[in-house]
Amino acid sequence: MSETDQLAKVLENILNPLATDRKANEEMLTTSAKGNPDAFVSGLLAVLKGNYVDAVKQSACFWLKNALSTFHSGLDDMYTKISPDTRTAFQLQTFECVAAEQNKVVRNQLADVIGDVAASLLQNDDLAKELGVTTEQIWPN
Repeated sequence: MSETDQLAKVLENILNPLATDRKANEEMLTTSAKGNPDAFVSGLLAVLKGNYVDAVKQSACFWLKNALSTFHSGLDDMYTKISPDTRTAFQLQTFECVAAEQNKVVRNQLADVIGDVAASLLQNDDLAKELGVTTEQIWPN
């Protein structure tokens, strides 16, 4: 089983209200995100590009927004912890996913991730300073 398949399985397990290990899976994802932010974001993008059920893709959207939007406090300062290459990949691949996604709900959630993350970054002067750029440079035009 590929790493992407394993991540998709964890996301699927979190969605199951009857799963006894739901909390443990959530904690595992949080620990993984904090331990290797680049791999976490890249893995979620791979799930969104893959052939997974819509609910798993929606969960990937939730975790991306929770990790990268400064409007959400689930995984603080994650955007500053991912590499410039991962930031660029996120910015490009989320748009590619929107264009390729067939399911309207998933497409809308992807667009919500893009808008939420971009808006939160463009309003965060402290984050821009930490990255050594202006707020206008934080998200590409």
